Amino acid sequence: MPKNQLSFDTITDNLLVGRTPRIDDYTLLQTLGVELIINMRAERFAVPRRARRSIRTIWIPTIDHRLFPIHSQHIVRAVEDAADVMSGGGKVYVYCRAGRHRSVMMACAILIAQGYSIELAMALLKNKRLVADPERAHIHKAILEFANYWQSR
Repeated sequence: MPKNQLSFDTITDNLLVGRTPRIDDYTLLQTLGVELIINMRAERFAVPRRARRSIRTIWIPTIDHRLFPIHSQHIVRAVEDAADVMSGGGKVYVYCRAGRHRSVMMACAILIAQGYSIELAMALLKNKRLVADPERAHIHKAILEFANYWQSR
């Protein structure tokens, strides 16, 4: 894959996980039917004006480090919004810098909210996105905490 091409993988028919899109990548995301983008990076990135009409974005500023945990209550709204988009047939694109940790955690949370078991959600991510690392200690912990939080609601 050329270095400047968007790196992502389709996890389910309506859920895509990848790295940070460039401005030019939004045309591809629109073509794919993406209606919601969840940014899991600490930085907020510009969305091209032409994409703002058809793609909504959610920014959840996170840092990929064990000292900065991802709290379940901070991601619930994004999980609920993703479920709404996906139930209507739209697609959700979740990203972080490399699409290995924070985006994988969010994708697992979305799948868990849809009824997947923790194990199945993690296995699906690892199988569909080979660079995914949901077993990294701080990411795995965040996935488990989200599952417990979601089930206790």
